[in-house]
Amino acid sequence: MKIFNTFLTLMLCSFALTFTGATHANEKGKMSMSGGGSSMTGGDFTLVNAKGETVDQNIMKDRLTLIYFGYTSCLMQCPPTWITLDAVMNELGPKNKDLQVLFVSIDPARDTVANIAEWQKTWPNLTILTGSAEQIEYMAHNAFHIFYARKPMHAMPFAKEEMMRIFKQFENDKRVKWDASKPENFYMMDHTTQVFLKGRDGKYITHFEKEEPAQVYIDVINKL
Repeated sequence: MKIFNTFLTLMLCSFALTFTGATHANEKGKMSMSGGGSSMTGGDFTLVNAKGETVDQNIMKDRLTLIYFGYTSCLMQCPPTWITLDAVMNELGPKNKDLQVLFVSIDPARDTVANIAEWQKTWPNLTILTGSAEQIEYMAHNAFHIFYARKPMHAMPFAKEEMMRIFKQFENDKRVKWDASKPENFYMMDHTTQVFLKGRDGKYITHFEKEEPAQVYIDVINKL
């Protein structure tokens, strides 16, 4: 029994070190993709919009583009970001006809064209894109170097507390479906929460951290 307990302890320590190392690598990856323009110059990609139309990298040609990766059933960082980006577009859209927001789903299994079409009706200032798992992975990892991973709710113990915090802050915004009752097999997507700004030449300009106020975006974009 003593030998078994020692073996079990070593196994748990090994798992903990592996998990910590993987988490550190993910966080390091999330930081490195914003380290400079060269890693954010993007590349070719193909996705579909809410009308089922195919779009590619040319959607950003000669336009200022804010890009955010998330998913429509998100109840944590996505809703506050949608609200902020919508406020930015309401303020700057009429003045900057070449400014656009792309919301790229990293949850193609649930964010089908039919589902994103419903979401798009609520957020007309934002352009949502989806695609196959392979298409999204290629764009996320090769063109933008962002992190995302599917996780069951029990693997994110902080999620419930964070959802309640965000709900209390934004509960009066009826555009967000705050239904917290989820089926047993409901999963979440852990993902990069930054919003990236690309210039008219397609090059990375800067990024915005989660929950930065709309005025921060407006001040930066007004200088371009």
